[in-house]
Amino acid sequence: MSNSLFAGLIAVAALFSVPALADPVITVAAPNVVFNYASGGAVPAPQAVGISASEAATITGVTVTYLSGGSPGWLSAFPVAPFATPNSLTLNVSPVTLAAGSYIADVALTAAAADPTSSLHVTVFLVVSGGGGIVQGQIISATPGNLDFSWSSGSPLPAAKILSVKVNDDAPFTASRSTDTAASWLAVSPVSSVSPGQVAVTVDPTGLSAGVYTGTITLSAPFAVTQVPVTLTVSGLAFSADPAVVNISMPENFGISAPQFVRVTSASNLGFQTSVAAQSPWLQVDVPDGTTPATIQIRANNSGLAQGTYAGTVTVRSGSLTSTDIGVVLTVGPPAPIGIQPASLSFNYLVGDPSPAVQTSRINSISANSQIFTSAVTTVGNGTWLTGTPDKTTTPAVMTVRVTPVGLQPGVYNGVVDVLPSLPNAAPQPIQVTLTVQAPPPPVIVSVNSSASYGGSAISPGQFVTIFGSGLGPKALVVPGPGPAPRGLGQTVVTFDGVAAPILYTSATQVGVQVPYTVTAGQQASIIVGYNGLISSVSKINVLAANPSLFTADSSGRGQLVAVNINPTGYNSASNPVARGAIISLYGTGEGKTNPPVTEGTITPAVEPLPRTTLPVSVTIGGQLAEVLYAGEAPGSLSGLLQLNVRVPDNAPTGSAVPVLVFVNSIPSQSPATIAIK
Repeated sequence: MSNSLFAGLIAVAALFSVPALADPVITVAAPNVVFNYASGGAVPAPQAVGISASEAATITGVTVTYLSGGSPGWLSAFPVAPFATPNSLTLNVSPVTLAAGSYIADVALTAAAADPTSSLHVTVFLVVSGGGGIVQGQIISATPGNLDFSWSSGSPLPAAKILSVKVNDDAPFTASRSTDTAASWLAVSPVSSVSPGQVAVTVDPTGLSAGVYTGTITLSAPFAVTQVPVTLTVSGLAFSADPAVVNISMPENFGISAPQFVRVTSASNLGFQTSVAAQSPWLQVDVPDGTTPATIQIRANNSGLAQGTYAGTVTVRSGSLTSTDIGVVLTVGPPAPIGIQPASLSFNYLVGDPSPAVQTSRINSISANSQIFTSAVTTVGNGTWLTGTPDKTTTPAVMTVRVTPVGLQPGVYNGVVDVLPSLPNAAPQPIQVTLTVQAPPPPVIVSVNSSASYGGSAISPGQFVTIFGSGLGPKALVVPGPGPAPRGLGQTVVTFDGVAAPILYTSATQVGVQVPYTVTAGQQASIIVGYNGLISSVSKINVLAANPSLFTADSSGRGQLVAVNINPTGYNSASNPVARGAIISLYGTGEGKTNPPVTEGTITPAVEPLPRTTLPVSVTIGGQLAEVLYAGEAPGSLSGLLQLNVRVPDNAPTGSAVPVLVFVNSIPSQSPATIAIK
């Protein structure tokens, strides 16, 4: 075997090598064990402590260390090492020869291999009472009986919690702590004191992964021991509540308050449920479930509550590991001296529209006396979109509420205009304000039609067309000033195959544009309308070399044409018909490209060489072929406006509605289209 081949096989083998197994995590089911023995009584029964491991493990040693109280030898453990897990370690005590008092020992396990987070210690407490003049029945107690901490990654450390410790004969006591893991996340201070006393319990979960951790605080008096379980819940994703504390002020026996709004967010979208603490049944949440980000509405019902201040809690929870508490402070004041109607206002705003109209609430005294008041505005998130202005500061008054949503992102915004009576201790009366900001829908193209005939089957280079749809532009019609047509108007932009088109006017439902001369006959053009940063879907339409249509007097695309009699002069109409053999000018669009070429949106010069159509043009009037004297751009007007100077045939029929057809490249204009002939 060659060296190179050998090296290659080694490399392949390395790809498929089995990774080293992680060391097992060993867990002791009861890290603290307590035995109680009364001198002269029965010896306490053995206690078994379960030992388990995440993978197969071997306990190689069991060591007993006596920490305090008397001479060693009162504790034994079985089985002796080595032994495999899972298993049980049986603990026996021999207290008969011991004097009254407290004894503490540590049972340490060693293993062939163990993860550093393993729990490898059992603390054993033996309390011997009776005899030797020792007071019988010593009792040590702690309040509360258990402690719960919760912490989310990245949040401040939880505040300390206090245990109140009492020994019935006021003897001194000690405090120690143990946890279900090797991590030292639990601490107590002080470690010794006298009864009655207090012990501060703190946790530092920094570095712990998400999960539930348990620990124990052991309180030892000379002849009594008690334990307080500790639970620490660590979550990886933190809720954020804004505001974290809600203040509700209500007059006595008001009933259900107006809602207070709290914005709940998290690092990722989380479904959540809300609950109200049992000690605050006067609290309620309008919609208890949701998904972040969300705004929840908190109310209070003060029916039957006396005047005073009440504290409550709304808990927002996702599963068992992620939660946050929202504090609620309810102040029940004297009966309200004023009333407000309506007490809630709603505004709706579509981005890009003018601000909503102002709304008003009436402020009245509920007694015969006029009331003096002030007002203040607050918003969730401290935005400045809300104002409240009273016409005067004594009742009766009118509060004018105005919202200025320009610049706000789509969403629901909440605020309060508080009316603050001047009477001592009178509760503020809120006007709840909700502002819903909606994003405008993107432009929608319904059809693209000739601006002259409103036919919609095709377009041609340079043609004037009207785009119909919704959301195409501002609600109010916008028309450019004189001169060349702009390629963007009123935040509306229209492109044909990526080329911005000159805009003749724009509005929400229709936009007039000139097709760029760059579109290609025989293909489909892609049309997109953009307005206020939003764009439509692509609309496709066929492109012809020419697509002629004529402008009509009433802009309907049918009937009397826009036509000018050359001799005698004046607009052609039933009251001003043209004579046979005379010249008449017709106006339209869709003639296609010209020679010399012109640029869309520009003004056609009024000097030669005038841009004339490059495609063959013919005209019939009353079915008779007419002489075409000029076919090209209308001088002094926007390019794309076709002017035809035509001599009326001598044998043309007379009447007020003689049909006219224009053919460009054999494509006819719309019908019926007429002129008056005498």
